[in-house]
Amino acid sequence: MCNIDLGMLHIPMNKSDLIQLGLKSMFVASARQLAKALDVPLVNDLGYTKRYVRCLQISEVVNSMKDLIDYSQETGMGPMESLAKFPRSCPSSAQHNSAQQPE
Repeated sequence: MCNIDLGMLHIPMNKSDLIQLGLKSMFVASARQLAKALDVPLVNDLGYTKRYVRCLQISEVVNSMKDLIDYSQETGMGPMESLAKFPRSCPSSAQHNSAQQPE
């Protein structure tokens, strides 16, 4: 048994009381830390939520990979092999450029 001095108040405590007090203080500290972490703004400078911005980013990446996905399906190759063998210039743009040049 030990005594805790809280200013003018002396509280006799046993070991289990001290452990519970320690656990409670750790819980309160964790709750405060969580509250600080969650206190971030939910929208960016333009007023869009982070989830919406992330969705737009993913959509843009998938859209930019559309030609590669089509190439993979046309050739029947896997994703890594398609990426390695994917033509660097778009075939339709190469045909378009050659049609514009005078011969």
